[in-house]
Amino acid sequence: MNMKHRLQKNKFKIFFLFLITFLIVEPLETPIIDATLGFILILAFSFSPYFISPGKGTFALALSAIFLCICIDIFPLNCAPDIVRSALQVIGVLIYFVIISYIFWYTISSEVVSTDLIFLSLTGYFLIGIGFYLAYDVLQDLGLIVFKPKLILSKDELLYFSYTALATLGFGDFVPVTDMGRRLANVESCLGVLYVAVFIGRLIGLHAGTRKKGSGKD
Repeated sequence: MNMKHRLQKNKFKIFFLFLITFLIVEPLETPIIDATLGFILILAFSFSPYFISPGKGTFALALSAIFLCICIDIFPLNCAPDIVRSALQVIGVLIYFVIISYIFWYTISSEVVSTDLIFLSLTGYFLIGIGFYLAYDVLQDLGLIVFKPKLILSKDELLYFSYTALATLGFGDFVPVTDMGRRLANVESCLGVLYVAVFIGRLIGLHAGTRKKGSGKD
C-alpha cells in the first residue's frame, strides 16, 4: 500500500487526531504556531466535502470557505465598513455549517462502517462546537449576545462555553442573558444530544445489517 492510498484511506482519522491535538495544545501555543496550525485546520476542514465527494461544487465550496477565512481571520478587514465585515462573518459561519451538514449527511447515508467513517463522525461532533463558537463570536461582536457575570467573553471563553453547551454540562459559570444567546445555546445542546443519538444508532444499524448479511451468506 503506497503513501497516497494510505492518506486517502485514513484522511479523516488524520484530521480527527490533528483537530484534537489543536484543541488540547492551543492554549499553550505561540501566536505564530497557533496561526499556522489554525490555517492547516481550516484547509483540511474546508476540503472535507471535496474529499467525501470530489466535484466542481464541493471544490468551489472549499475555495469560498478558505477565501472567507483569509479575509476575516488571517487578514482582518480593518479598513472595511462594519456592515461589510459583519456580512462576511455571517456568510462565513453559514458556509461553515453547510460543510458540517455535508459531513453529517455523509455519516448517515454511508452504507458501510469503516474506521475512517467513525473518525469523520467524531470529527463532526467537535466541529459543531467550533461552529457555534464562531456564531457566538460574530453575534457578540454585533451586540446580539451578552453574557453574565462578564458582559463580553474572550475567544477562549466562548470556545469553552460552546463545548459546555454542546455536551450539556451546564456548569453555569457563563450564562447568556439575551434571548438570542439563550436560543442559540438551546439549539446547540439539542444538536449535541441528537448527533450522539443518531451517530450511535446509525453505527448499530449498519453493524446489525452487516452481521445479518453475513449470516445470510452462511
